[in-house]
Amino acid sequence: MAALTVIIGAGAAGIAAGRALNEAGAEVVILEARNRIGGRIWTDRSLLGFPIENGAEFVHGLGAVTWRYLTETGIEARSHGDYASCGYEHPEQGILSYEDLLKEPDFERVFNLEEKEMPLHDPTAADASLRDWMKHLKLDVHAQEFALRFFSHQYLAEPEQIGIADLAHEERVYHQGDDDFYLPGGYDLLLARMAQGLDVRLGDAVTEVAWSRGRVRVTTAARTIEAERVILTVPPPLLDGIRFAPDLPEEKRRAALTLKTGPALKLFLQFTERFWDPRFNVYFTLGPISMWWEPGTATERGAYVLTALIGGLQALYLNALPEEGILMRAQQELCRLFGTRAPHRTFIKGSSISWLNDPWSRGGYTYVPAGAYGARQALARPVEDTLYFAGDATVTTTNPSTVHGALESGLRAAREVLRSSGIIAPPVTN
Repeated sequence: MAALTVIIGAGAAGIAAGRALNEAGAEVVILEARNRIGGRIWTDRSLLGFPIENGAEFVHGLGAVTWRYLTETGIEARSHGDYASCGYEHPEQGILSYEDLLKEPDFERVFNLEEKEMPLHDPTAADASLRDWMKHLKLDVHAQEFALRFFSHQYLAEPEQIGIADLAHEERVYHQGDDDFYLPGGYDLLLARMAQGLDVRLGDAVTEVAWSRGRVRVTTAARTIEAERVILTVPPPLLDGIRFAPDLPEEKRRAALTLKTGPALKLFLQFTERFWDPRFNVYFTLGPISMWWEPGTATERGAYVLTALIGGLQALYLNALPEEGILMRAQQELCRLFGTRAPHRTFIKGSSISWLNDPWSRGGYTYVPAGAYGARQALARPVEDTLYFAGDATVTTTNPSTVHGALESGLRAAREVLRSSGIIAPPVTN
């Protein structure tokens, strides 16, 4: 019988790892604490009667590994546009198109920072926060404020918290492309098809991993499983909820503590009419809710829906309010942004999803603070060919904070297991 590998977590990383191992002939069991697969992929059909994404929503770029699985499973993806299809709030001129925004001082430079200037930062030099790094660029004040909000939004944190060294590394390995795509049938359909044939056990939270080289004993409330290896795909905050015997190495524990998981809320508001400009399907704003978009699934069905993603301090602030209060603040912000009372007058219903309150994620996704470059690499390294690690926090060769990053991390962990077990040969080195 093939050596058994236990995978903890049935999100994108765990399912990708399980599928790869299964296809190679390895025996796999996947343990998932939730009563569903997907992790931070969570499609809801109850609120509006068609798929909306409470968590991950887009395929980022035509080069994403996600397309491999979309092709294999026969699932359709449709374009949701790129920077050129967005509207941008300017502090003096209101909402501008991409073309008009680029006429403003330094904004063209802002949109090229990721490609042209961030990769030039030397990660071996002293790290700095995103805000401190940005100070040295001497951008026009409006362009600088936009850039700080634009980049910090992506990592659910404040510009003072995010380290430039890890951002620079990400830009050097980035290769997927800028366009975004959505899955009209729902993101959960992709994970469900990828998981077909896998032994996934739901509602089975792991409490202990006892291990020695080549042997693990994984314990849940319902069972104990003996195996040769384990792949842990849980977010870093959840590692402290699993007892390891013996403890994880100091490097591993330090990396898990150093990496930060940004607070995240996602909002959905439905209206009786569209009061926003249909030319733009995404809005980047200067208000407390910095990004709004019209879901493609809603547009196709003639429904008028706006989605928001909120991170950082504003997410913490809104998370302390009851849902009614959150939705009221969202309507007020839309009134400000569009200069109309229509968001109040036409509001039908809405919902808020707090990933901070989710016990199996405790936030959205990870960022690396200033001075902590290398934490992702440290967390990703296997321990004695027995403990392996995957998931958003371990992504080092593409974009963290994405589904394709999680998928690639699962594939990487599966390759490490297969090499260790002798099923595939190790890479040739000079």
